[in-house]
Amino acid sequence: MKAAVFASVVSTASAGSLSLSFKDCGAKHAVTKDVQPTTLELGADTAITGTGSLDKAVSGGTYDMELKAGGGLIDSHFTGNNCEAKDFTLPLGLGTLSWDGISCPLAAADSVSIGFHTKLAASLPAALATSDIHLGANDQDGESVLCVDLHLAKQMSVADTCSLYSIDGDTCGQSDLNCDYVKYAKAAEKSLQDGTCADQGFTVQTGTQTKSYPIIGDITITTYDKASFGVQDTCSLYQISDGTCGQSDLDCSYVKFAKAAEKALQDGTCADQGYTHKTGTQTKSYPIIGDIVITTYDQGSLLVQDTCSLYQIADGSCGQSDLDCSYVKFAKAAEKALQDGTCADQGYTHKTGTQTKSYPIIGDIVITTYDQGSLLVQDTCSLYQIADGSCGQSDLDCSYVKFAKAAEKALQDGTCADQGYTHKTGTQTKSYPIIGDIVITTYDQGSLLAQDTCSLYQISDDTCGQSDLDCNYVKYAKAAEKGLQDGTCADQGYTHKTGTQTKSYPIIGDITITTYDKASLRVQDTCSLYQISDGTCGQSDLDCSYVKFAKAAEKALQDGTCADQGYTHKTGTQTKSYPIIGDIVITTYDQGSFVV
Repeated sequence: MKAAVFASVVSTASAGSLSLSFKDCGAKHAVTKDVQPTTLELGADTAITGTGSLDKAVSGGTYDMELKAGGGLIDSHFTGNNCEAKDFTLPLGLGTLSWDGISCPLAAADSVSIGFHTKLAASLPAALATSDIHLGANDQDGESVLCVDLHLAKQMSVADTCSLYSIDGDTCGQSDLNCDYVKYAKAAEKSLQDGTCADQGFTVQTGTQTKSYPIIGDITITTYDKASFGVQDTCSLYQISDGTCGQSDLDCSYVKFAKAAEKALQDGTCADQGYTHKTGTQTKSYPIIGDIVITTYDQGSLLVQDTCSLYQIADGSCGQSDLDCSYVKFAKAAEKALQDGTCADQGYTHKTGTQTKSYPIIGDIVITTYDQGSLLVQDTCSLYQIADGSCGQSDLDCSYVKFAKAAEKALQDGTCADQGYTHKTGTQTKSYPIIGDIVITTYDQGSLLAQDTCSLYQISDDTCGQSDLDCNYVKYAKAAEKGLQDGTCADQGYTHKTGTQTKSYPIIGDITITTYDKASLRVQDTCSLYQISDGTCGQSDLDCSYVKFAKAAEKALQDGTCADQGYTHKTGTQTKSYPIIGDIVITTYDQGSFVV
């Protein structure tokens, strides 16, 4: 149904105030005990002060203020040096956010204060007025000294409400919304009229639906019809196929829509046709009707026996399922090798596991697997494999050894310790047919244990990447990344941290790479780049040190803002990820020709 309208959840925060609440989120060296004030006046510059305890002196480090609003429409980070004050401009003309700076060095104490201030626009859409600010800061050693979450919400007030409706066929959709938003609703949905569905004779409520619009947020639409079927509330429809009857009981006003969607439906119940043994339910979704529950029945001819067992033998393993006898024919149709009986009847009594499969009509079915237990005199066997200076060992049920060796040809009987590999370096899990998940523990010979941590660096395009890792892994890291050198980025004059990224390598596993530059571009913090395509302008505001990497990735980028090109009507945001730069937020604009 096309009757989409804006709902009453929408209102405007105009020349009012927002409530402010906080929650400490667990810094390592600090606890936030209070945040003042508890309200913010829109349009006014408000100082916000957090008070708490600090058990470690702070002489440097960095902070990150993250603003989220509009249900994810805005998600912006503002970062800087703990000891320096800094002002930030919020997107969409929302206002400003400022970090006051810590008076460094800040001594440990039972009561310390950290401040920032904000000035929000005098008028905000409610979807943006409700927002969250996460404040986090790390000290000169990279340890957390601030973690607090602030929540801003529009304080409730009485607003005028207007009703809008739209009729599509035999259905009327209505929403009740703040009158300030009527013109925007009508611009989005051209068929909307002033008034209610009841004024047009549509009085029987048939359901609700929720839609989401940019800036405005979620909206509720209530649908009505003229009660032409109101003399009977519920109608039953059935359909018989392959010995099964499916029945739905639904609002009579939906019968015509159901029959249009499913041509074989008949009026009446499955019981009227002799199908009285309930076998299950399923839910389907249809246009206009929405979700509908279908209950299935058969004629119960096999009810003299409740449960039947079926088995199948393959590769020395027997799989057995115990199921409703009425489903046996469907199971055998799906799995041609199934036989009547149990695995125990065939001498397979040692349970080795279970698995679940799903079949049409039957649904989920549990298969229990058994073997003949011939290897039970020994519970656990060890297998190992050596490659590239590393030994991998698995300890598993001896009955699975033949399957493991079939899957991994290089496996040998025994342990890594027997081969002199005693220094554990990690674990990994792999999955194999029949065996299932198996844990592989890796070892080396521990020759480098005299040194715990080694640093490696690599310089490329004015950026230095450094990793600090277990010295045992240095040879594997250099084999994977040929440009790595021993030492740190600081030794090469790269001291300005620009970010981190995580990569995964064989044997080593996940490794964190910290990137640095020489801070030559820090005289300018933020640069704007734009690109115009198909009547839309996309703009990103990013650290100027990343401009060259952004232009290399997106050849059409130009210096400047979308506003400079006449694109001032924001239409949305998207996030993309690029090498070196990481995640970047792109804000899109058009020229507002349709904004009435």
